[in-house]
Amino acid sequence: EELNVHVDIRRDKPDGPPEIIGTRRLQGPVPLTEYILGIEDLTGELMRLAIGQLGAGKFNEALKTTTFVKYIYTGLLLLSHVQSREFVKKLSIVRQSLDKMEYACYVMHVRGSEVQAHPSQFSSTLMPLPLTQDCLDI
Repeated sequence: EELNVHVDIRRDKPDGPPEIIGTRRLQGPVPLTEYILGIEDLTGELMRLAIGQLGAGKFNEALKTTTFVKYIYTGLLLLSHVQSREFVKKLSIVRQSLDKMEYACYVMHVRGSEVQAHPSQFSSTLMPLPLTQDCLDI
């Protein structure tokens, strides 16, 4: 893969937002190992996105994000023969992120069931959650 990025060079101003004083173009090849490690880092950001989506009531989007991370993790497992300490460490972190996402989906599923079973004990702002089996599969 080829890296091709434009970077804004900014100068802080005490009385407002930073001022862009120029741009610089970074270009060059990205080593495959760095690319894969970047994908592993991306899954942490996707975990934060999914948790935020659940908090905002966007349950279907959170399920899609969780499923996407599950696909990434499955693909990374195919590379488990890689003898890189950093890769193995980050792969473990990807699994932890996926576990957190699946657990959050499970908790929201259980809370939704509780609301349906005992609606008078919960605030009217809690709604039953439309979840699919994808969220609960490990």
